[in-house]
Amino acid sequence: MKIAITCRQLVRDLDGLRGALEEAGFALQVPEIEGQHLEGEALVEALQGCVGAVAGDDRFSAEVLARLPQLRVISKWGVGLDGIDRAAAEARGIVVANTPGAFDDEVADVAMAWTVTLLRRLTAAHDGVKAGRWPKPAGRSARGLRMGIVGLGGIGRALARRAAAAGMETVGCDPDAASRAAAEAAGVRILSLEALLASSDVVSLHCPLTPETRHLLDARRLAVMKPGALVVNTGRGGLIDGAALAEALDGGHLGGAALDVFEEEPPPPSEPLLAADNVVFGSHNASNTLEASARVHRRALANLARALGREIRFGPEFDAERAAAEAAIPAADEGRAPARQGRVLLSVVVPCFDEEAVIREAHRRLAAALEGGGDLDFELIYVDDGSRDATLAMLREIQGGDRRVRALSLSRNFGHQIAVTAGLAEAAGEVCAVIDADLQDPPEVLLEMLQRWRQGADVAYGVRTRRDGETAFKRLTARLFYRALARLADVSIPLDSGDFRLMDRRVVDAFLAMPERDRFVRGMVAWQGFRQEPVPYRRAARAAGETKYPVRKMLRLAIDSILSFSLLPLRLAVWAGFLAAGLALAGIVYALAIRLLTDAWVSGWATVLVAVLFLGGVQLATIGILGEYVGRIYGEAKRRPLYLVKERLGCRPARPRGEGR
Repeated sequence: MKIAITCRQLVRDLDGLRGALEEAGFALQVPEIEGQHLEGEALVEALQGCVGAVAGDDRFSAEVLARLPQLRVISKWGVGLDGIDRAAAEARGIVVANTPGAFDDEVADVAMAWTVTLLRRLTAAHDGVKAGRWPKPAGRSARGLRMGIVGLGGIGRALARRAAAAGMETVGCDPDAASRAAAEAAGVRILSLEALLASSDVVSLHCPLTPETRHLLDARRLAVMKPGALVVNTGRGGLIDGAALAEALDGGHLGGAALDVFEEEPPPPSEPLLAADNVVFGSHNASNTLEASARVHRRALANLARALGREIRFGPEFDAERAAAEAAIPAADEGRAPARQGRVLLSVVVPCFDEEAVIREAHRRLAAALEGGGDLDFELIYVDDGSRDATLAMLREIQGGDRRVRALSLSRNFGHQIAVTAGLAEAAGEVCAVIDADLQDPPEVLLEMLQRWRQGADVAYGVRTRRDGETAFKRLTARLFYRALARLADVSIPLDSGDFRLMDRRVVDAFLAMPERDRFVRGMVAWQGFRQEPVPYRRAARAAGETKYPVRKMLRLAIDSILSFSLLPLRLAVWAGFLAAGLALAGIVYALAIRLLTDAWVSGWATVLVAVLFLGGVQLATIGILGEYVGRIYGEAKRRPLYLVKERLGCRPARPRGEGR
């Protein structure tokens, strides 16, 4: 199987990888590369006969792809995909992969280093010493200044952590809601682009280059920037109008710039920015460390191999299985969902009702479990469902001491299922979880659920293998309920599972789009389908306090679940009617037979009474069943909000149309 290597960085280090590639069955085609990348005829010639390519900044246009009918995979070395016509690749069935998150820290290191270099005017001291002088340029301290980050992906968030460690205030903007939420959870204040530019002492660019972001910093936006501000660009050269930046620097409006990228690379001698003395330059090299290069080499090759149904064994210095897990694409001959890697924001919804006895311990356990989750940001969303005790006051205290906490207080007790819905409506994470505050569901299991999600599951739901601290009656009724529901419901609802689960963003969005008022969360999630996987766990006894699900509420939940997901009660009413009619017909035949064939009469008040009571009971039960369904129709027709919010703590502003949903 022949593959091409057109990435300059990988070609340079290829000798140490050839053995592993050849062992995996790959024949290598390594063309001569003149300049920074291949395009047009040169790229077509370089990839002739190859089913895959590990590419650098090569230009895969629709015309080039049309001339490579055998090409099945383009594995990009690095993150940027702006040189690939992805729509044309998708139309031709070509898999396109990259290596997200592979050098977030390396690029963030350079952006922060350049920020300090510009602020402290270190280049002026350097140039003076080389010229035989001993200058003492007065710079500025980073502490107390504002770092504005445009693009809050992995690199942007890594830079935010470094800027915060240096004592800087961090603000950011990004069109992607999940990236904004992840950054906000990490302490970044979200602003509009215009507000960021007008107020930031340093503006660092980390967004992709698209038609919408080309010349994002043009003359108009550069003029909006704070006088004396600095610009750092380690993203893409086309994000800045070079001529406009040169003019802003030359006129003294901006204090300096650091540029690792240009619209044309390398820049021509006529580039006006090269003549500026307050600009630091790089050679598109911010990500280039020995460690990062080795990491990206192997990830890019692992992506290519996995898409072609192969596995490369790189040796003891690199775990091939880990590379496969980090690949951002599904294998070509497997139907599995892609693995989800990189730093993500997890939103955990915790409904609460009279939980003063356990809420502090629940928060401690949740935070401790998730802080050990590795590459993870998280937010905890507590929903006070009209508590009558001190739960809300405790939530105010917890939220005041932990910026990762948000809390909603509903105007009254709307019920557990509505509280879960309210919390999910507030959640901004790429992945969301639901867990009760009573600690019967161990918070530590969330990390196992998250791992299932990273491996491709859309829903990871808890399955109770044992229920400690519950009465025999509760265990028996729960067992009967789940098995009866499994037989009655029109969808497959997992046995012995509650609302303790973790869901992908698209599952949550679909759940929130479902308009019904009588909500049964686990049934609504099961109805969606997607890839759902069980996570067995032992359910603990309640940590403190009393259960908030007495028999009355459990019975109501059982009725709601059956009526929401089954028409069987209506069918049973029809069958009961047919049974009554059949018995009545049999009685008529029996009475006629007795009268015509004998001299006796069918007599007795008991027979009449039983018949009347039986038919009356069937009729009343049928009317009751119809009434339950009609009542639900009536509730839907009123279109009242599902809930009303009395107070928000640390939450985003309510929707303009009101605080209900």
